Amino acid sequence: MKIFISGSGGFIGSNLSKKLSQNYEVISCSTLKENKLKLQNFKSIENLNSLNINDLEGVEVLIHAAAVAHKNLTQDTIKQIKEVNITQTQRLFRLAVDAKVKKIIFLSSVAVYGNSTEVSGVNESSEPKANNYYAESKKLSEDYLKTLAQEYPIKYSIFRLPMVYGAGAPGSFLMLKILSRKRFFLPIPLLDNGNKRTLVNIDKVIEIISRLIPSQDSEVVNIVNSDNVSTFDLLNFVLSKKNKVLRLRVGKHLNNFLLRFPFINSWYVKYYSSFVVKSKYKYYQKVNNIDDTLSDLDEYL
Repeated sequence: MKIFISGSGGFIGSNLSKKLSQNYEVISCSTLKENKLKLQNFKSIENLNSLNINDLEGVEVLIHAAAVAHKNLTQDTIKQIKEVNITQTQRLFRLAVDAKVKKIIFLSSVAVYGNSTEVSGVNESSEPKANNYYAESKKLSEDYLKTLAQEYPIKYSIFRLPMVYGAGAPGSFLMLKILSRKRFFLPIPLLDNGNKRTLVNIDKVIEIISRLIPSQDSEVVNIVNSDNVSTFDLLNFVLSKKNKVLRLRVGKHLNNFLLRFPFINSWYVKYYSSFVVKSKYKYYQKVNNIDDTLSDLDEYL
């Protein structure tokens, strides 16, 4: 089987390319100029618009992992998100249809569910509440892919991912890794409000995607750890990597007082609200508990 992977220079895409190359013929496509990751059949492109139907000749499965994310929103980044995550992504999907690709695997995000959830969580049946440019771009391309599948003989798997942690992870996990290696001489306040956050290990993401490549079902799946961790427990664990860190536990009363300030409130929603995502498919909801999650993090930190 021939598999084409876009975004092979990224965190998830590169891990997928290396794993799938063991069993499939893989074309690793990236905007990186050099094949520093030593990926199989590496193809460097300027952007997704550089691809044409000949690039997908003989391809049975397209895995689309390329996206713009983990950036502060400016007019330029908003433009990039719209261009890459919507315009170029949808063009690639249409190109795959024209090239007679049998299946498209699209790596989406749990961001389509909104900024926060109830502690009880959401699953694939929950109504999406995309409320920022990145989340909306993912949702629009999900919908476009579903429409194509209704009109043409092509299957799809849409995988919605939470924060993915592991060696080489960018974004929020990278920040945790930096925190774990720094020594702080000022007390660091940790809010303990009982929130829960959903994470997933990169190895489990790769395992599940690998297993479902042959699947003939078109479906939307959340790939998540089955247990969740609070921001307090997570940061407390990370900061404890340096013995000299003094951590201040901020209780609910002070917590409620701090939320009166707009800047703190915005920061609080981003990091301290609950964001619990479940999978209605037991097979995809990998068994983890908090100790397992922290043990995984310890290995990578």
